[in-house]
Amino acid sequence: MIVHKLKIVVLTLLSILFFPSFLVAQDAVFVKKVIDGDTVILKNGKKVRYIGIDAPEIDHENHQAEPLGYAARSFNKKLIGSKGIHLEYGQEKRDQYKRLLAYVFLQDNTFVNRELVQSGLATVLSIPPNLKYADNLLQAQRDAMSGKRGMWGSWSEKQQPYLGNYKSKRFHLPGCKYGRKTASSNRVYFSKQWDAYWEGYSPCTKCLKK
Repeated sequence: MIVHKLKIVVLTLLSILFFPSFLVAQDAVFVKKVIDGDTVILKNGKKVRYIGIDAPEIDHENHQAEPLGYAARSFNKKLIGSKGIHLEYGQEKRDQYKRLLAYVFLQDNTFVNRELVQSGLATVLSIPPNLKYADNLLQAQRDAMSGKRGMWGSWSEKQQPYLGNYKSKRFHLPGCKYGRKTASSNRVYFSKQWDAYWEGYSPCTKCLKK
């Protein structure tokens, strides 16, 4: 009996140490609709935006679908399906559109955000203060780039200068008015977008498109 109790205590401690805390503290929730590669609506009606990644857009309002937008949504659907998911919220829980911001895990501990990046169907998008898994996601992106998966498989670009902001982790065309506001101490220069992505930077939404 004592040995059995000790085993239970050890297993509990291991689960706390090596698995995300939400698995212990929270029951699974279910998805009603997959909007795209990085956004879902839960059965309770709440909209969830995945933290730390940016998937290509699908058709919406006056915007055309971006390359691999529908592939990213299909992959997201395939990952989640009718399975229950667990949400781990960031330090900042909602974005400017009032969407919940979360890291999404399946019940077998598969990290959905990472799977999308690893497949080459999403890129890293680091926005403070939600940076808990930033290094994990960047490594997944580098793996996808090295493996030529998804968007990285047909990657082609001409060399030209780009200005990166070390603080915001965004990169810009040299003439971008937002890029020019970057403090000299935060300026980083790249000769290719590939290099900027490799270092975990995301394109400016005003002067660059993915």
